[in-house]
Amino acid sequence: MVFLGERQLIFDMKVFIVFCFLLMGKLPMFSQYVELPVSDIYDTDVMMAHMNAVRDANAVDRRLADEMKPIVTDLFEKYNRGEYRECKNRIDDIFSHIRFYKRQYWIYSPLYYLRGMSLMELGDKYDGIKDLVYAKEANNSDATEALCNYFLQFCNNANQYFQTDRLNDCLHEIQLALSTSYCSAQIYMVAGKVYEKWNLFDTARDYYKLAKKRGSTKASKLLKELRQHRKKYEKEIRNANLSR
Repeated sequence: MVFLGERQLIFDMKVFIVFCFLLMGKLPMFSQYVELPVSDIYDTDVMMAHMNAVRDANAVDRRLADEMKPIVTDLFEKYNRGEYRECKNRIDDIFSHIRFYKRQYWIYSPLYYLRGMSLMELGDKYDGIKDLVYAKEANNSDATEALCNYFLQFCNNANQYFQTDRLNDCLHEIQLALSTSYCSAQIYMVAGKVYEKWNLFDTARDYYKLAKKRGSTKASKLLKELRQHRKKYEKEIRNANLSR
């Protein structure tokens, strides 16, 4: 027979255990491995079972990471030798034969990085950037650095194309820059200027507003000039229609 005082003591112990897990930030980690129903968080047996599942999953991930090391090393060598197509095809083949959890992205992030870089070298920039973003989201430092460099390169290209009035090429570079997951007030302003030149005033306004949110000191002036430009343009259209 369990007396009331003993029940209270058992309940208090369970609450203390859960509090310790919350304090140490362990509970969110469980969702990466196994489902932990809210109704079970006060059940110490269930909690221990989940802890064992996490421990087992960690062991599996460590073994998997060790197994991937020689494969990644070989792929880096292919990439460094300029064998971009072979590198990309090998990674495609690997991904076609495996399924993995989100928690394991860090293990496979070098593959996303290498395939992304290979695709960039092969001229497939959008898919290349997509893979680099996947790797960056898994905290791959090589991918983070590469995306930053590509962003700056695309921004520079966009500025040069805008200066020579190659607006379609400029917009293409802007889209590439923004697909890297980086952004800046400057690239938003250039985008706004492209759309303003095309008399697409609403889109231009949206980009100028984004530039303003990013801290541009010139955006307010550009928005004011845009409103004046729009009024002038719409007046010219009305006058042209009246003269027909």
